[in-house]
Amino acid sequence: MTKDYRRVLQGLLRKLFQFDSADLDFGIYRIMNYKRDEIEKFIEEDLIKAVDVEFEKYSAKSKAEIEKELEEITNRISSTLGEDALLPSGDIKEMYRGSPIAKEFYKKKEDLKNSEMADQHKSEIFSHIYQFFSRYYDEGDFISQRRYSRQNKYAVPYNGEEVLLHWANKDQYYIKTGEYFKNYSFKIGDYTVNFKLADAEIDQNQNNNRIGNRFFLLKDFPENIAYDESAKELTIFFDYRDLTNEEKEKYGTRDIQNKILNEIQETILLKMDTKGLIEAFGKQVGERTVLDTYLFRYAKRNTTDYFIHKDLNGFLTGELDFYIKNEVLILDDLDSEKGTDIERYINRIKVIKAISRKIIDFLAQIENFQKKLFEKKKIVIKSDYCMTLDKVPEALYAEIAQNADQIGEWKRVFKLDETVQGTLAQYSSNSIDVEYLKSHPYLVLDTKFYSEDFKDKLLASFSDLDSEIGGYMIKSENFQALNLFKDKFQGKIKCIYIDPPYNTGNNEFIYKDNYQHSSWLSMMEQRLAMSRDFLSNDGVIFVSIDDNEESNLRSLLNVTFGSENFVSTIVWQKKYSRDNRPVMGTVHDYIRVFAKNINEFAAVRRKVPPDKESLEVYRNPNNDPRGRWRPIPMTAQAGHATPSQFYEVKTPSGVIHKPSPGRCWGLSESTYKDLLSQGRIWFG
Repeated sequence: MTKDYRRVLQGLLRKLFQFDSADLDFGIYRIMNYKRDEIEKFIEEDLIKAVDVEFEKYSAKSKAEIEKELEEITNRISSTLGEDALLPSGDIKEMYRGSPIAKEFYKKKEDLKNSEMADQHKSEIFSHIYQFFSRYYDEGDFISQRRYSRQNKYAVPYNGEEVLLHWANKDQYYIKTGEYFKNYSFKIGDYTVNFKLADAEIDQNQNNNRIGNRFFLLKDFPENIAYDESAKELTIFFDYRDLTNEEKEKYGTRDIQNKILNEIQETILLKMDTKGLIEAFGKQVGERTVLDTYLFRYAKRNTTDYFIHKDLNGFLTGELDFYIKNEVLILDDLDSEKGTDIERYINRIKVIKAISRKIIDFLAQIENFQKKLFEKKKIVIKSDYCMTLDKVPEALYAEIAQNADQIGEWKRVFKLDETVQGTLAQYSSNSIDVEYLKSHPYLVLDTKFYSEDFKDKLLASFSDLDSEIGGYMIKSENFQALNLFKDKFQGKIKCIYIDPPYNTGNNEFIYKDNYQHSSWLSMMEQRLAMSRDFLSNDGVIFVSIDDNEESNLRSLLNVTFGSENFVSTIVWQKKYSRDNRPVMGTVHDYIRVFAKNINEFAAVRRKVPPDKESLEVYRNPNNDPRGRWRPIPMTAQAGHATPSQFYEVKTPSGVIHKPSPGRCWGLSESTYKDLLSQGRIWFG
């Protein structure tokens, strides 16, 4: 029994330490492979030794105490029942066995027998450790799945908040799905196999159509499979792209990638005539062949979302305490016969906790390393500048006038290749004259078209380049971009507008738009928290959204910015029916507006001068410091209240009402009486 539980736990640990990815040779897996022997030793030897040490630590103390207590009982038996009451065999004479002291004696002997941890107790230890870690691990990530007891379903960690927003991947970094790994190598027997990504569609195509779902397919050329027989090395080239119309019809709409992988496997086996390689590839492993296993892993690893916990050690340590209190320390047992073995019961809990903490510490080291890699500020690969020609020294104009790439961009972007007098149509595609540049000072120069020498001379002409820059455009994964510029812009941004994925459930966009709700929340939580740090105290953020995630976004913004800093929700109609009337359904989008500090934002908002329309509606002729007053009701004929709007109103109970000082009735007296006679006036 013990052996079985131990092996089950060891199998789980191999999953936790990602042994199923032993052939991956990139990123964190390269580090894991480097430590593979050390991890294997921990699972196979150190863990089991640690269990035995912990058992001995707590059972030895218990055994010594029980032996001492048994000796005291033995002495009492000799003094009260006589020295002949104890037989040489260590038993008590039959005539005394019913006495209370004899029962105590036998109970203590049983305790001594059980003081050394039995195999069944070890089985319980391994079982509990397995149950704990398997509960919180789900396909590569650690998810909060705590329960109040064995019978109850999941419990949410709650600290007394008035309103709590919780989701499965809270407190974890969402690592955005992307084309991370181009090459993937592994060995099958004597053969080395390389999967290489030859091309990946990650931007809009030339027709500016949005790319939909993308899949791994064999590269579309004859040399998509290369085999070096002398080196026994096979290289397979892949594309990662959208499907053609013919392929969409061929593969249908369900289980597309698996269908493609099955076809790839058949193609590879047909093209390979090396018997040994075919036999190795076709070997069955579970439900998949060896080749299918690697193909599936390659595609899945490049397209699956995953998370990195922000504090795995703290999370699992807290959950372990919760698990022990609710599923190991069973209160009902304290009232049963087990309660008499309370110390051994507690010792078992100590063993579970001690061993689990060793595993947690080991896991946390790996997770923290991944976290450091993710949080580490990334290197800027390339930077360029765009500026209008009036900021460029004229000494550089001659070189600019000969730059064909720059001229081509001006024609394309500014439509200056049209046959209109004064445009670039009169010039060749390769050069223009300096005078044209002088007469068009607001053409935008882009340094990406120029040499490093030109760029150095241009930038050296500025005494304070930062003060001249009107803005930054950053091409990056957005979390990494925010992280890189955090120190530079922290607390300095007045206004932020973001248009995140609406999570519509389809992939009609060049970006991912079919997240799990929990993944979407984790992704947004990171970006919003960092955005808040960028805002100045009087800053404000605008976030667009539609019905799919509108409620989740509002809750997340409340948590991130504080519900007291809510400013407004802007609702705009995006859809009409054919006859231009509003239709029922999802016809509106929303823009949630939150301030970093509502009081400071309101103070700035009050300083904004009114527009012409506001000045016509509101008046403040005496410059009252309390601000402009709304105008009193006006008749259609006059620009002020008329005498007919000042009169007494008598209620059915006899109470007489007059307009308050400075106010008047909204209706003339004749209109009021007419409505009163029709019974259309209601008195509260």
